[in-house]
Amino acid sequence: MTTNDEAKAYLESYTRFAQDLRLWLTGYGIGGPALFVTQPFVSEKIADAWQSVWIVSLFLAGVFLQVFYVKLHKWSQWQLYHQKNDFAGNPSPPISRGAKCPSKSQEATFQRADWVSRQYWIDNVIDWGSVALYAGATIWLVFILTERPPPT
Repeated sequence: MTTNDEAKAYLESYTRFAQDLRLWLTGYGIGGPALFVTQPFVSEKIADAWQSVWIVSLFLAGVFLQVFYVKLHKWSQWQLYHQKNDFAGNPSPPISRGAKCPSKSQEATFQRADWVSRQYWIDNVIDWGSVALYAGATIWLVFILTERPPPT
């Protein structure tokens, strides 16, 4: 296996794990509040607790982080595709109206998109942020459901 093949295999593995983690994090963030609605025991306990708004807000904030990251990544990948496709002599998709020479603002946008696509720390901040938000909501939820006061 060549170095290029190994790199491709690592990237494919990373892509699968990243997709799985993103799906899990989004599912957990949506599933938490769904549990409140579908389970009468849980919804009654949560409704009486002053933390209920915070718990739901933490879950939804975690989902928001994931959606924000997906949208940011989608934007950067579209910009990079647009640059490679439209300005490399390839046939242009209809949306670009056949432009063949990037303007200074387009070039700056491409550079920002390239920078974003290379920043692994953004993935980590978003993912660990979602995990922290979900952990906080889950811990509060456990204390409410077990009728124990949280530690002070």
